[in-house]
Amino acid sequence: MCLISSVLLLIASHLFTRTTVPTPAQVESLLYTYAASKSLTNITKLHARLIVSGFLAPWESRYIPALLASGYALSGHVPYARQLFDGLHQRTKRAYNSMIKLYTEKGLMHNAVEMFVEMFKSGRTKPDRLTYPFVVKACSALSMSNFGLLVHGLIISSGVDSNTFVGERVQKQNSGNSAEITRPTTSKSK
Repeated sequence: MCLISSVLLLIASHLFTRTTVPTPAQVESLLYTYAASKSLTNITKLHARLIVSGFLAPWESRYIPALLASGYALSGHVPYARQLFDGLHQRTKRAYNSMIKLYTEKGLMHNAVEMFVEMFKSGRTKPDRLTYPFVVKACSALSMSNFGLLVHGLIISSGVDSNTFVGERVQKQNSGNSAEITRPTTSKSK
């Protein structure tokens, strides 16, 4: 893994020459690679290069800061992810989903539910099939059955309930079984 990280850092350093400006797709690719490897060091180095290069200037990109927040969230670093998220002028669905997932995975269920409520109230981004499983898990862990039923209604009205994993998570919560679902099935029948 160390060799791969070194190669990626070398590639990243070449992306930020004075004559070359990386595309959002290149930055996104690096962020996902670093986040998947839980490489906080590499994400912070990339973040520093983005700042020094001026790539994070507000007039340059509105998309990259949201990707950075998601990158920190996917790598599991709550403080950096939250700080970047709070500074976003345009909060994307990906940024919200990454934060909700991060909070749920770190056991910060209240934070996950609060982030979901903020996402919903913003009116700019709508929850999707990636949002609901973590929100339902948080509701279940917090024994928030009334709020869970409200989320269930949102899932049905949005059509996301056709996603098997989301449907099973809701069924587990509604049956009072808050056990973790480890694997979605391919069949919707129970």
